Amino acid sequence: MDMKARSYLLQNREALERDIKTSYIMDHMIADEILTLQEEEKVKAQTVQRERAAMLIKIILAKDNYAYISFYNALLHEGYKDLAALLQDGIPIISPHNGKSSMDGVTSYVKTVLCEGGVPQRPVVFVTRSELAKRIQQKLYKLKSNPGWVVVYGMAGCGKSVLTAEALRDHNLLKANHYRYVEDTKCGCPDFAIGVGFLGISRGYMSYGARRKYQKDTDSLQRRPILNGCQWVTTSYRHTSALYFNFSISLLLDCFPGGVHWVSVGKQDKVGLLMKLQNLCLRLDQDFTYSQRPPLNIEEAKDRLHLLMLRKYPRSLLVLDDIWDSWVLKAFDSYFQVLITSRDRSVTDSVMGNKYEVPIESGLTHDKALEILSRFVNMDIMELPENADSIVKECKGSPLVVSLIGALLRDFPNRWEYYLRQLQNKQFKRIRKSSSYDYEALDEAMSISVEMLREDIKDYYRDLSVLQKDVKVPSKVFCTLWDMETEEAEDILQEFVNKSLLFCDRNGKSFHYYLHDLQLDFLTEKNRYQLQDLHKKVVHQYKKHYKQSTPTPSQEDCMYWFNFLAYHMASARMHNELCALMFSLDWIKTKTELLGPAHLIHEYVEYSEILDQKDTTVRENFQEFLSLNGHLLGRQPFPDIVQLGLCQSESSEVYRQAKLQAQQELVKKSFYVEWINKKSMKSMYRLVVRPHTDAVYHACFSQDIQRIASCGADKTLQVFKVESGEKLLEVKAHDDEVLCCAFSADDRFVATCSADKKVKVWNSRTGQLVHLFEEHTEQVNCCQFSNTNHHPFLLATCSNDTFTKLWDLNKKYCRNTLFGHESSVTHCRFSPNDEYIASCSADGTLKLWCVHSANELKTIDIGDFFRNEDEYQDDVEVLVKCCSWSSNGTSIIVAAKNKLFLFDVKTSDLLAEILISHHSNIQYCDFCPNSQMVAVALSHYSVEIWNIESSYKIADCRGHMSWIHSVAFSFDGSLFLTSSDDQTIRIWETSKVCKSFAVILKREIDVVFQSNEVIILAIDNLKRLQMQKNSF
Repeated sequence: MDMKARSYLLQNREALERDIKTSYIMDHMIADEILTLQEEEKVKAQTVQRERAAMLIKIILAKDNYAYISFYNALLHEGYKDLAALLQDGIPIISPHNGKSSMDGVTSYVKTVLCEGGVPQRPVVFVTRSELAKRIQQKLYKLKSNPGWVVVYGMAGCGKSVLTAEALRDHNLLKANHYRYVEDTKCGCPDFAIGVGFLGISRGYMSYGARRKYQKDTDSLQRRPILNGCQWVTTSYRHTSALYFNFSISLLLDCFPGGVHWVSVGKQDKVGLLMKLQNLCLRLDQDFTYSQRPPLNIEEAKDRLHLLMLRKYPRSLLVLDDIWDSWVLKAFDSYFQVLITSRDRSVTDSVMGNKYEVPIESGLTHDKALEILSRFVNMDIMELPENADSIVKECKGSPLVVSLIGALLRDFPNRWEYYLRQLQNKQFKRIRKSSSYDYEALDEAMSISVEMLREDIKDYYRDLSVLQKDVKVPSKVFCTLWDMETEEAEDILQEFVNKSLLFCDRNGKSFHYYLHDLQLDFLTEKNRYQLQDLHKKVVHQYKKHYKQSTPTPSQEDCMYWFNFLAYHMASARMHNELCALMFSLDWIKTKTELLGPAHLIHEYVEYSEILDQKDTTVRENFQEFLSLNGHLLGRQPFPDIVQLGLCQSESSEVYRQAKLQAQQELVKKSFYVEWINKKSMKSMYRLVVRPHTDAVYHACFSQDIQRIASCGADKTLQVFKVESGEKLLEVKAHDDEVLCCAFSADDRFVATCSADKKVKVWNSRTGQLVHLFEEHTEQVNCCQFSNTNHHPFLLATCSNDTFTKLWDLNKKYCRNTLFGHESSVTHCRFSPNDEYIASCSADGTLKLWCVHSANELKTIDIGDFFRNEDEYQDDVEVLVKCCSWSSNGTSIIVAAKNKLFLFDVKTSDLLAEILISHHSNIQYCDFCPNSQMVAVALSHYSVEIWNIESSYKIADCRGHMSWIHSVAFSFDGSLFLTSSDDQTIRIWETSKVCKSFAVILKREIDVVFQSNEVIILAIDNLKRLQMQKNSF
């Protein structure tokens, strides 16, 4: 450090130690990369404030000139202007060619000039949002030739000021491509400024962007060459050290050679605005060229500002930060270039000139938010606790909220769960100021915008408390809610949009409106005691407008009511109305035609407690009806729901309503079929879904049994809910048929493999491609993750190229290739403890491998068990279709042709052999966890459940209309699913299937129509001949 700078620190040491608080000072110095985290801890270790300040100054004295400048800037930013003035004359001169640069290329002197000029420094923890900053820069270039306004607008805490400052700070804007010297000011150069004149009016400190024409003490001007695109000049005028830059190709020189002046305005009355204007005029006219006194009123201040900007600072940019009222802008409407930040998009409606808007609607990405948290707590992203992900989700991408939480966690690193709970419970008052933001708590930052609304529309904004998150609501819904004409409602909604309290999505001629999640959380918390009445208002208004009929698809608000009417009724505690709605076959018919069955099934589950108070049996009737017929109701042409209802049990409420409607339709000469043997009918499956448009080759449960992943001939991966069949994810996964899919042990990933020879790993929530493996040379038949939840996860794949491969998700290439099979490898499975892997092949063998060493342990030739049979021919290939491990890993079951084989893993002894069928082959098999049951999918469209220990068939499950490709149990064995060529996936309850004694009729029947009777002859599954007779 220069002796002069060091001397000033030592001279003023006592005053500095007495007055400064070190916390935020150190934040700025850490952001400047001057102070290390270890040094910060050393300061914090001191017990009292004065000792902490003394330790900080001691550390600074041991550093270089940049530490002095950083400390000086931090004092200015934190409001210690008197203390900064004491150090002002000691600011060292730094040669630019050896100036220290930060990682983003902004040199220390650049930071100094920007800081002294009034542009806010970057937050202590900062991540780039380059796309938004570039959009601001693009709009600023439009002000190059003509005066006008750039409006950066968005909701509270979206980062408007930080982004604006960053757009002006970008190091690419400060580049020069040639050398130049600063000439003596007496040379009569044209009237322009070299440099950046940022004025920090709200902070009350002096700018150092003094212009060269108005320097009086020209003898002290030092001539230095411009190196690395910049030039430093020191002047002595009113104890000011001025730093000058020259830009040959830059936004500031091309567009604003007169400088950039930053004014933090905020919410002001006329007296406050006059003070801002007086301060601004004083700093723009430091030598009192145009007046010796401040302006006495706003009009005089406006004229003075116009004169200064026109004559002393032509082509300069005025930045007005945080504008609330349009009348404030009239004081600055003097035909020059202005950038404003505001929550109110319409704030410039009252001023003249060109206007360019930059909406800040997008928040931080999940990864950016995690990066901010990791920097606050000084941890690697991978080391953050599990609650970090949840906190980021609750922050809804808001830079303000993420920064507030991060700053709190820096001071209280053990409070992750506590702050997550406050966010989840919407306790915004407890998320209090721990940064330089203008509001004491998060709720205050949001409520101030609402308070600024006109009194006559505040109640309308309160009505938005009933909206759902991530739902775009058509304007017609608000017309219904408020009893207004469309234009009148849209005018009110536009007021909310203009003030960044609501967002509008314009889709053609229609307008759809939605709230940011944080705004909705704030509203619901603020109006929590009124929510029930607000929901009642919605329901009453709906009933008033649609008392004669339900909305039709041609009406703009139709989809909203069918999606959310039940939600409003439940939230309003209008239980009778909810039951009447949900127990109506007419409502089900109309809603399933529009939305399919999944949403309705979800509502029956979600509101089951309310519906069961009315009638549990009726709720179960409707839920089962939708679950078992959903695959029919979700397709076109839409089936006759009355006919489907007539197929239900005669004791069902669905049947009763269907029969009543059928009788009414007879007048119109409609025709319906009534079943005559429904008493013997008993459904064993729980849900039927049709997620694909072609054959479904494979499906599997997630570990938590909440989701199902499926794949098939339509080349897609689908993920949907177990309880309702609601689609969660659809990915165009491959260029050819997708043959298999599998969840990872932690459910974060889904792997797929295909006939296109590729293996892919996807994020199971977002559908983002995580890994692509392309080492197989033929179609890949099967993929499976290791079973234990340990990192790294292993993935096994097998292919027609005769190889089985093991992949480590942390690596780009295959970890091991397992050689040994002589033909296509059809299936592979990890053992329960992941020590072994089994593979099956068209060469007639089952092989067991050691996962750790990738060595082959043993081979079992399944073909040998067929060669001993008389009918076996040597030239017939024995295709070993699949295998499955017992839950304890001691035995393994293998399927080949029409037989099951159970082997002891240790000895390779055959423990059981079961001939499943004489007429069909086994397509797939799966061991039930913690049980001796095995599910077997057969080519004759059925699934059989066998006890492998007793070789006894427990159940015969029918329902599919074509080949069944796979069967898989859930991880607790309570459910199993089947996937088929008929494009459906059926979910079965294991206990229900095993206890079922339903009589199943074979497909071969004979029918005789005789007089007024019909006689049906059929064979059942117990090989009995049954005859049914009925009159008609």
